[in-house]
Amino acid sequence: MQSYAIISFINFIGALLLGVTLLLYRFRSTQHRRLAYFNFSVAIWAFGYWQWQMAADPSVALFWIRVLTVGSVLIPTSFVIWILTFLNELNRFKNLVKIIIVQTILFVLLTPTSLMIQGVEPRLLFPYWPVPGSVYIIFALIHFFGLSSFGLIRILINSQKVTGINRQRLRIVVAGLLIGQICGLTNFPLWYNIPMEPIGNYLIIAYPLTISYAMLKYRFMDTRVVLEEAITRVVRTLLLLGLYLILVAAYSMYFHEPINLPGYIITATIAAILTVFINDNTNRPLHEFVDIHVFKKPPLSRQFKKLQEEITQSLNIEGLCKTLTSNLKNMLYVEKVSIAYTETENSKLEIVGKLIKKSHRKETKQLIDLLIKDPTIYIIDELKERVSDESIEERSRLSEIYNLLQKLNIAVCLPIPRKSSQPSLLLLSHKANNGAYSTQEIDMLDTLRYHLSNALENVVLYERELQFNDELKQRVEEATKELQDAYNKLKQVDKMKDYIIDISSHELRTPASIIKSYLWLVMQGKKGPINKEQAEALDRAFQSNERLLQIINDMLDVSRIEDGRLQFDYTEFDLIETVKDLVEELEVKAKEKGLSLKLKTKLTKLTMYSDKDKLDEILLNLISNAIKYTQEGGVTVCVDQKDDSVIIKVKDTGIGIRKEDMPKLFTKFFRTEQTLVEIPTAGGTGLGLFITKSIVESLKGKIQVKSQVHKGTTFTVTLPIKE
Repeated sequence: MQSYAIISFINFIGALLLGVTLLLYRFRSTQHRRLAYFNFSVAIWAFGYWQWQMAADPSVALFWIRVLTVGSVLIPTSFVIWILTFLNELNRFKNLVKIIIVQTILFVLLTPTSLMIQGVEPRLLFPYWPVPGSVYIIFALIHFFGLSSFGLIRILINSQKVTGINRQRLRIVVAGLLIGQICGLTNFPLWYNIPMEPIGNYLIIAYPLTISYAMLKYRFMDTRVVLEEAITRVVRTLLLLGLYLILVAAYSMYFHEPINLPGYIITATIAAILTVFINDNTNRPLHEFVDIHVFKKPPLSRQFKKLQEEITQSLNIEGLCKTLTSNLKNMLYVEKVSIAYTETENSKLEIVGKLIKKSHRKETKQLIDLLIKDPTIYIIDELKERVSDESIEERSRLSEIYNLLQKLNIAVCLPIPRKSSQPSLLLLSHKANNGAYSTQEIDMLDTLRYHLSNALENVVLYERELQFNDELKQRVEEATKELQDAYNKLKQVDKMKDYIIDISSHELRTPASIIKSYLWLVMQGKKGPINKEQAEALDRAFQSNERLLQIINDMLDVSRIEDGRLQFDYTEFDLIETVKDLVEELEVKAKEKGLSLKLKTKLTKLTMYSDKDKLDEILLNLISNAIKYTQEGGVTVCVDQKDDSVIIKVKDTGIGIRKEDMPKLFTKFFRTEQTLVEIPTAGGTGLGLFITKSIVESLKGKIQVKSQVHKGTTFTVTLPIKE
């Protein structure tokens, strides 16, 4: 008996809270009101059943049996009226409804008499089971079983006519109602001495569960919010009820007072229900609790979050629509997507995507105009249900929206709010798998459209900026045509300059080389003996001619590098031998300044395939610079091999390079202020390092430099051993 009392109590609380919440949510809706009345009927029956099972006196038990019988009379009546309202068949069966109402009133009036219930007696494990009167069999067969069967038959017939989301809804509703009716019928056998317990009461919970699933999954009667609120209130009521019972039990134990459990439960239940409906301070934390532990979000929510991030990165409307199409196809099996928008209120309506053709621009514009009054989500499967509950004016607007959606083959229409113009539209086709859009999916799409609002504003602004940039670019090109012509002439002059430099360098190089040869002959005494003063003068002339030749060679190299005419001759040679020869050649110059010049390597031989002359030029530039800018100490050349590359380092103990000069070190004609101050006689064109870096990079290598002022500099050249 205790178990039947508990299950009846649970059914009572659930039905009562669901009915009250339906009335509070949409009292004006006929469907919602009649579903609420049906739940109130179930609540009356469940409350009477609960109190009957808790009764300790025959007269009290008989009273509550008659209360639950009133609920039993009202249940099939309210069920049929709700079903006919839901199926839009109330006018068709209006005469039957009148008969049902009269019949219901008659059975309610007969309930307190012995014609319905004669009394109570022990049966099976129940001490007070009702004894039926002569009229009860008529009530059970015609009213309860007959009306319930009629309602189920109407649903089954209509379920064959509808498609899409409505079919899925009705299938679930039918399953729940069948289970509920079969379970409810298990109460009747024991009334007529058939020894069968009303075990179906344990499964009556299947009815609210299946209806709840239809509400949650397929937006049955658009009552997902209702159901969430009802479940939240049930949870709150049960929590408060448990708290009150604990407090009362603690009080009784502490003061050694007898425990009146039924009285406590009734009092605590009433207090809990009043607290839930009056005090809303516990709404937020309990809503969060229900969301986490009851309405668990599946992985689909994470996919929508990713989509929200992706649409914010779209830079044009086509890319935005493509992102939506590909993601929604994978997530919701949506076949086609379109976006309809205007840049400003007076601009032309633009349509992108594969769902809406541009020839339907007029119909799409009409749809936007109709949605300005109420920019909520419109689902074609649900519009007919809404029409019957609205005013005449609103019915006309909704019917027009429905016709447009049907004509354009749109399943879901989501207005996208815009700050600067009319609402834009995100339009979705029917699913590829012919499935229905679930409540969770609609809720996520509702959230998505506000992200789309920001994304669309950004896209429009970006496209305007691109358009402005194109216009600006065109104007700049028009305004600077003369400047472009002048620039072309300047390029021709620059080419002529390079040509003149190239020719001049060639013409200067020949006489400078001849001068060098004759000076060398005279200095060697080949043209007769010379005195000391003459030797010094000739040496100065020879050094000046050497600098002139270096300048000419540098200018030639720069011209060839910039014109891409620098040629390479690849051969095999021994790198170690090449470096030794160069070090020996420059050692004399180092000793003249009192410096040391050393080669440091563990390699005895290294065959390299590269341009030997260009490598000589690289090393000559780096070692000569190191000697030139070093006053004390010396220069060390290191050669090492790493994998397929050779690493050559030229270290000196010279004046170093300041940190701020490093970025300009390899540019043309650059000489540091430090070298000009500390070594004014060093000379140079400022082209050596530029040429060196260009040659190194042409040989597929790289050059790096590290330096500290007055502590020295290290140049590191890395080159491939084989091209």
